Amino acid sequence: MNDIAMTGLILEFADKAIKTSNIEEMQNSDLYHLMALAAALARLDADDAVEDTMQGVDPEGYSEDELHPRVQDVITAACGALITNEGQANFTAIKRLKELGWRVTRGEHDSFGWLSGTIHTRKGSIMYG
Repeated sequence: MNDIAMTGLILEFADKAIKTSNIEEMQNSDLYHLMALAAALARLDADDAVEDTMQGVDPEGYSEDELHPRVQDVITAACGALITNEGQANFTAIKRLKELGWRVTRGEHDSFGWLSGTIHTRKGSIMYG
């Protein structure tokens, strides 16, 4: 993770939190969701118990609840941060996540756009959406 980019993101989040007294508004913000995703990814990266994002599951057929809870947390946070309210890819958040050290690529897609995305971590890829 890029420490300078993360520090900037934290400072931006703190500044926004100071400027708003509405907790619900803050929790619904794109910045809040991006911070939650970055935190979930950092926890996954730091957890020595998780060696691979797909550990213990059959990659040919599995349900999300079979994945390690840290991976499940990333998927939940990714859906909040990387998908807009209109159901489109949030390219601003994807760009900022890349600045923090995690690359996101398109997964399945159709003529309307992305159907899923993939976050690439040091421990493997995580599909969301």
